[in-house]
Amino acid sequence: MCCISIKLKNRGLKANTMTKSRFLALERVDSIEILSKRVLNNVIVTKETLKYCIDKGWNYRVSSDLFPLKTLPEANLDFNSLPDKDKIDQAFNDCSILIKNSNIRCSTHPDQFVVPASANSSVAQKSIVELTYHADIMDRLGLPRSYNAPINIHVNNP
Repeated sequence: MCCISIKLKNRGLKANTMTKSRFLALERVDSIEILSKRVLNNVIVTKETLKYCIDKGWNYRVSSDLFPLKTLPEANLDFNSLPDKDKIDQAFNDCSILIKNSNIRCSTHPDQFVVPASANSSVAQKSIVELTYHADIMDRLGLPRSYNAPINIHVNNP
């Protein structure tokens, strides 16, 4: 399954995001507080989605947007800056336990603009930041660094 199902949305489980303009328009402390709640929600939604996939016997493609704006340079964000860090860590740990106990396969797929082989050095550098973020999410989920939990990337170079 990719990200989240309509059935889970109908149960009130949906991911939250935040736009760059909204984040930058608020006082930083307020932006961080709102974003922290959204990240926590997104990891909890991931946990419920994992349960749903396990019940159905499906594999799961983890959303690229668990931590909105994480790779935005102007935002200067990391997990340690979030007020809900401990709850977020616990939710990731809950996900990790579900994954280990069920042997569900998980993957992630950064968007098509993540091209580490790009001839444009700016695109290549931004791609590395994005891939590092995705790798961090996979690590936080306790997934193996192997073909069993791939990060699918675009290596095309026009």
